[in-house]
Amino acid sequence: MFGNFTEYLYLAPNLNLFLILCLIIIPISIGALFFIKWFMPLHIRYQENAVIASTSAFIIVIYGVLAGFATLVLSNNEAEAAHVMQYEANAMANLYRDSLALSEPLRAKAQEDIKKYANEFLTVEWPLMNADTEVKSHADLYIRDLTLALAQYKTHSQGESQIVNDMLTQLSNLYDARQQRIQISYNSLGSTIWVVILMGTILSLCASYIFGVNFYLHIFIVIASALMTISVLFLLISLDKPFAGEADVTPDAIQNVVKIMEAH
Repeated sequence: MFGNFTEYLYLAPNLNLFLILCLIIIPISIGALFFIKWFMPLHIRYQENAVIASTSAFIIVIYGVLAGFATLVLSNNEAEAAHVMQYEANAMANLYRDSLALSEPLRAKAQEDIKKYANEFLTVEWPLMNADTEVKSHADLYIRDLTLALAQYKTHSQGESQIVNDMLTQLSNLYDARQQRIQISYNSLGSTIWVVILMGTILSLCASYIFGVNFYLHIFIVIASALMTISVLFLLISLDKPFAGEADVTPDAIQNVVKIMEAH
């Protein structure tokens, strides 16, 4: 059940994700505040405000460093995902452009395989990645078939031989880019990092509950702390899997290549 809930968080639209985190953390924080108010009198907490403040500051600094490190890792992963998608799209565009210089029937064969590859990505692989499931398709078969066709092709000029060699290189680049893209779709923060992040979240919130201040001011402090931790968790979850849910990395690069191929 917990696994299904976390999977839903990854796939939920950003607005829904933020609201879910608010509905979980803010009521818990308010309830904890009333619990502390009931069992720990204000005058006791007031006397220890200096210790509470210094401890809270230490916890929040460590939590901020951990969250910043995790955000940096995920941001780099997202940037790599976008780069790989563009690299894959460039390889497809270069293959289609080079195929125009080939003789028939290889020209038609090459263009058909490239279009099939693009269609396989858009209709099969992208929905699977967006749903955060294992990627299985026939896209690699189109790369293999075109590679074999080019390797067996008898060139008629030095220029055509150069074109075939360039296309074989681009096919290798396309295969590598696809494998990288699929691998990135499986990458996420490890369970150990999430345990540390959640522990820091809990400690940061707990530190805000025990301040000895005016009750209404205390409510404001607790809600502000809750919103801060909600924002951190929202950012990490939304960045964790760049292709899943309301993805930050989109298939626009390959869609643009498809439009170019359809225009020819």
